[in-house]
Amino acid sequence: CSYNLLSEADLQTVVKAVDVVIIPRLKVLNSGVFYLAKSFDKIVIGPKLGNLSEHLNKRNDLYYTPNSSKSLTKRMFESMRARSKEEDKFNNTELYKNQQLKVALDLSKLYLKV
Repeated sequence: CSYNLLSEADLQTVVKAVDVVIIPRLKVLNSGVFYLAKSFDKIVIGPKLGNLSEHLNKRNDLYYTPNSSKSLTKRMFESMRARSKEEDKFNNTELYKNQQLKVALDLSKLYLKV
C-alpha cells in the first residue's frame, strides 16, 4: 500500500468538506492538525493528552479519554449536536448555499484525480 501527500489545495478541499476533525493519536507529537482544523473553524475532538487538552478546553472543543471507544463515541455525538445547532442559524442563507456548492464541486474534482 502506498500513500501520496495531498497538495495544499486538496487538503483545504477535504478540510472544508468535513464538519468535525478527530485527532486519533494516542501519543500527540504536535498540534498542527488542531490548528489546521481551527483555521477552518471546525470542531475538534482530540485525546486528553499533554497540552492538546489545554487547547481543546480553551476553545470549547471536545476531548476524549485515550483507549476508550465509549468516550470517543460520546464526544462524536456531542459534536453532531453542537454542529447541528450552529448550522440551524446559517443554513438558509445564500452564502451557505454557495459555499456548499463550491465545496461539493471541489470534492468532485479531487475524487476524479484520485
